[in-house]
Amino acid sequence: MDLQFCGFTLQLVASPNGLRRIKLKTIVVTGAAGGIGQSVVKKIIDDNTVDNILAVDIQIGALNRLQSEFTDIMISSVDVTKQEDIEKLEGKIEEEKLEVIGLVN
Repeated sequence: MDLQFCGFTLQLVASPNGLRRIKLKTIVVTGAAGGIGQSVVKKIIDDNTVDNILAVDIQIGALNRLQSEFTDIMISSVDVTKQEDIEKLEGKIEEEKLEVIGLVN
């Protein structure tokens, strides 16, 4: 079942707990814990154009601080220069059923 909401088409499926969203339109921001990355995250939030932001950085402490400021974002500690970390990120995206519609690197 599809539901139109605030300009977005939400795909819903029946589950034992009622209807649930199966895809979240997501932008992935790498280097999100740095100054420019934080500014990008804030701009995306201010624009309110996606359902979700997945903030990625190698510095988990800085990501946690970012998430404490912007509580609606998801975070993942990833070194984008390592293949195994990229595979871990892909797994998280699949597990969370995210629809990645953009990447800021």
